[in-house]
Amino acid sequence: MSRILSDVEIQQLLAESKPLSPNWESRLRLIPKAQQAFSQRDYSWQLSTGHEFSLILRSNRLSPLDFSVILVFKDMDGAEYILRRHNGAHASRHTNAYEKRLGLPNAELPICFHRHLATERYQKAGLKIDGYAEQTDDYSDIRTAQDAMIKDAGFILPLSEGRQLGMLGDN
Repeated sequence: MSRILSDVEIQQLLAESKPLSPNWESRLRLIPKAQQAFSQRDYSWQLSTGHEFSLILRSNRLSPLDFSVILVFKDMDGAEYILRRHNGAHASRHTNAYEKRLGLPNAELPICFHRHLATERYQKAGLKIDGYAEQTDDYSDIRTAQDAMIKDAGFILPLSEGRQLGMLGDN
């Protein structure tokens, strides 16, 4: 049985430095899945801390705005936790189940670009760790969603790329 990650632990995992290899972009080039309407690619690595992460890109070939960029943490016991998921504007609306149960605002999102965030409260309520989502305008396609994930989740680009793309700030 998997454990409940606290909000503090989730933030620490997101903030943990995740260096990308020089060939990271080619390792994330989408590959069409046979007999399916989507393309997908996974990039997994283990940090010196022993933490293991995967970055998964998935895109609907029929609807380019229907995509996901997913950051997964794999715990030492093999349990996997989605820490963050950047979704495109897929055909269905998203419902934040916890908020809906309690009659809270932000229970329903329109069809929009949205970011799923891992939360302790969703796990404790027996819901998916990344069930909470909020609307975002930080990205507009899978490429910019990938860039937003790199920026939001502690990724470190190879030095030459970081300087070229300006994504590492003044470091």
